[in-house]
Parts: sequence; C-alpha cells; structure tokens
Amino acid sequence: MFLSACLKLEPAVREAVQGTAGAADGKPRAVKVAPDSGKEALQVGGVVPASPSLRNDVPAVVELLAAAEPCLMLVRLADDAGTVPQASDADWALIGWNPDGANAKKKMLCSSSQRTITEEFSEMKFTTVNVTEQAEVTAELLAGLLTTPTQQDRENMMTEGEKELEAVKRQFNKEKQLAPQQLPGLVQLQISTQPDWDEALQAVISTPGKAVFGKLVGEKLETLSGSLLDAATLQELRGQLPETTPCYVIAPVGEVLLVATWLPDGSSVKPRMKCSTFKSSVVDLVKKAAGSRSVVTAQLSDKDDLVEELAKAKPVSTEDKPRMAAAEPKKIGGFKPPPGGFKLPGM
Repeated sequence: MFLSACLKLEPAVREAVQGTAGAADGKPRAVKVAPDSGKEALQVGGVVPASPSLRNDVPAVVELLAAAEPCLMLVRLADDAGTVPQASDADWALIGWNPDGANAKKKMLCSSSQRTITEEFSEMKFTTVNVTEQAEVTAELLAGLLTTPTQQDRENMMTEGEKELEAVKRQFNKEKQLAPQQLPGLVQLQISTQPDWDEALQAVISTPGKAVFGKLVGEKLETLSGSLLDAATLQELRGQLPETTPCYVIAPVGEVLLVATWLPDGSSVKPRMKCSTFKSSVVDLVKKAAGSRSVVTAQLSDKDDLVEELAKAKPVSTEDKPRMAAAEPKKIGGFKPPPGGFKLPGM
C-alpha cells in the first residue's frame, strides 16, 4: 500500500542511468523505473544495455513493459547509428507506461513520479510520451520525438472534422491580421471619399434608374471611389457587378435606399475585410446624403441575392443604440447643513 504520492528515488536508479556493465559505451539504452510498495520509493525494474543502434534495442525495451504493471521507462536517444540525428547524450525519452486494466493508484503514482524524475535528473532533457500498448513503442516513435512535425504531418493525424476546424481557424487568424485594428474606446473607422463618389451618390438620390458602384481604392484600400450604373431594378444589376471584387452597391428600391456590401465568393481576403470594416462609415455617408429617406442594408455574395424584397429590411436608424437616461435634476432649496456639519437621516 502506498501512503504518499511523492515517492523518493532510490540511489540505484541514478547508478543505473549513469552506467551499466555490458553496454557498448558503458551507458544503458533504457532504465525501467517502477514504484516499490514496501519502501514507498522508485526502484530499478530493469536495464537494457546500449548497442550502437537504438533501433536494435527497442525490442528489449518493449520486453520490460509488463502487461498490467505501470512504470516509467527512461530511454537514451543518442546512438552511434544516428537514429535520432538531433539527439545528444543529454536527450532521453520518458515513457509513461499505463496499460489498460492496470491498478488506478499505480497509474496515478507513475504519472506523478514523472516530475520527480525530471527534477532528480535536471541535467538531462526529457521528452515525455505516454503509451498504453506495447505496439506503440517503436523506433519510429522514438526517432520522431525531437522532430518538429510539419503542417502536413499534423493533418495526416487528424480526422476530417479536425482538418475542417483547423482550416477555419487559420482563415480566421489570417483575416484578423489583415483587418484594421480599432482600439477600445475609439470611434468607428472613417473612410475618405473621392469626388466621383460624392457626385455619383447625389445623382442616385435625384435621378431614377441609377445605382452607385462604390469600390475601395488606394494603396491601403481606405478611399471610396464611385461610378454610376444604369439599373431601374435590382435584377438589372446582376450582370454589372464584378465577379471577384468586393464593393458597395447603393440603389433606390421603392422609397428606400439600399446599401449593400458585395462580397462575392472567391474574392481576396484583404478587400473583403476592408469592405466589412468600412461598411458602417459608408452607411453613415449615405444616410447623411439621403436626408429623411430611409436606408436599409444587406450583405450579398451571389447575383441571385439581388431581389426587391431587400427593401423590406429594417431601416438603419440612429435610434438603434439605447440612449442613456437623463440625469434627474438636482432639487433647489431645502435644508443645507452649516460648514462642518452633516445632514441627518430624515432632514
């Protein structure tokens, strides 16, 4: 029975790690460390002498892993054959052997003893790996411990669902890096405009059968340029919008003005992010020019999205944001305490 989860390390373990008779260079290939129930200590459970090849020594290491007895296996990775090219004499594998069906308390003790091993042998560099089946302990496993896996290696070990999630995360991080940064407390980013935008917007408001095609220009894509399109209905715009360039579309739909963000599938990430970032600023420009006319918004990615029903969306309004309640005016008059005094309850 184990009374403590912090087992001490017997001196014989250090002696076994430092050298063993019969090894080609006097050093072991592996040392098995097992908990001793009587001494409440970590003892030597077996030693594998080192040959010139780590690969040749692996079968002997596996033989020391008993079917139902958890233990720790310290394996020296450096060898004359260069099985692990990056390995130095200080590089060791710390294998946690936790077979299925083994005693739960012994598993816990072996797990907590990994820290003891790394602290007692602080001069060594351990790479930890936990296994539950003997077949997992292979030369390929040990050879790859010091190798940083490539993106392709990681994907090869993923399920289809994990691959899709990883792709979404990469795309999100990419778009986040490209997006303009807005610090907390600052007002929304404002876009600058060219004269052709202002002229086109005024023409749409005053002339039936017209629409504005607004695109971002300049090196940073932070300036708005506009041009007029002939379109009496939204359906007539379907063949006039670019297939791969994000932009803004401002078009009259009945009595309202539609401000649509056009983000076609297949368009580049940076222009898409810029269009989304400056959408609020563009809406503000249109609302200011429209006067009392209602403005509605939409986000489109396919030409079939251009339908007259878009006009039924809720109009954009400055009232959408809740106002702060007005402060209650202070009462004038009433009791005022003298200098140095204070007002008692009920006065």
